[in-house]
Amino acid sequence: MTDGGFAAPTPPGQATPRRDAPPGGYPPVGAGVPAEAGNPGGPGRPPKGGPTKGAPRWALWFGVIASVVILVGIVWAGVLVFLDSRTAPADPDATGDMHALSVVEGMCIASVSDDGPIATVEVVACERPHHAQVVAATNLPVEVYPGGEGVVDQAEEFCEPRIPLDLPAGAGWTMWVPTADSWQRGDRTVSCLVVANEELTESLIDAPVNQDEDTTQTQNA
Repeated sequence: MTDGGFAAPTPPGQATPRRDAPPGGYPPVGAGVPAEAGNPGGPGRPPKGGPTKGAPRWALWFGVIASVVILVGIVWAGVLVFLDSRTAPADPDATGDMHALSVVEGMCIASVSDDGPIATVEVVACERPHHAQVVAATNLPVEVYPGGEGVVDQAEEFCEPRIPLDLPAGAGWTMWVPTADSWQRGDRTVSCLVVANEELTESLIDAPVNQDEDTTQTQNA
């Protein structure tokens, strides 16, 4: 204390007198300050309980399975698109090997089997030698499968009046009709064909039509 009663200020660069700690010491750092949200250890301290655990194993397996299911769905959709492209109706002037469901009215076919399922046939120009021709075709206007006999009955009702009246010697006619399996895939196509033992070299489409019940056969497309 000076003569005026006050202590002189500390000169620059000189340490201030040491201040002793109060009895009991200073409170710990952070005492009295609320802990931060999500950090129960308080400011500057790591959270209790160690590092956060990852997703449970079942969640990882679920993600893998979901990815596989999606991939299978994409592949199957591609297969269906490919199959639809194979069985879509062909251009009337197209020739070559094609699925029976792609054959349209007027097409001439190199040869067909006597009976049984039909898959792929060879379509040729009608001026070239051939043994069969599709003289009419339609889609059955029903959604519920009427059974094998029901399909044949409806196909005959459509085809019989559209068969040419004067068939070549030794010729008859047949039908390509949906099977129960192809019906489930959307097949409703009925094709009416004239089939000849001897080679044909012209179209029969413009010939007069009638029916000949004694020369009818049925085949499944």
